[in-house]
Amino acid sequence: MQKLKKTEILNHKKKIDQLFKSGNRFLIDEFQVVYSTSNSYDNWFNILVSVPKKKIKLACTRNLLKRRIKEVIRRKKGKYILKLKDKKKHVKIAFIYNSEKVLTYKVIEEKINLILQRLLKET
Repeated sequence: MQKLKKTEILNHKKKIDQLFKSGNRFLIDEFQVVYSTSNSYDNWFNILVSVPKKKIKLACTRNLLKRRIKEVIRRKKGKYILKLKDKKKHVKIAFIYNSEKVLTYKVIEEKINLILQRLLKET
């Protein structure tokens, strides 16, 4: 089973708070994206995936959506996110799912592609 590395998941409360305080934001359809870049030499890529309980009531459905989003990011990491590494940027990204519908894997993949393309342009 392939998955994102433990070092690629953003899970420290201080770093998450800092991201939401000073990060840039934009919306693409069902996703709100909060990101920040720096020239740090830490791990060059961290993500956070959030599916609010207020929007999706069932935990199994929330977990399904989080797994789908993380899998798309893992598969697209080589295409988009390695380009950010070439620019010597450390990127923290939070993906917040803001829909009450459960999207298919294919639709999530299209949305994440749009998000990553926009991140490449803005950084």
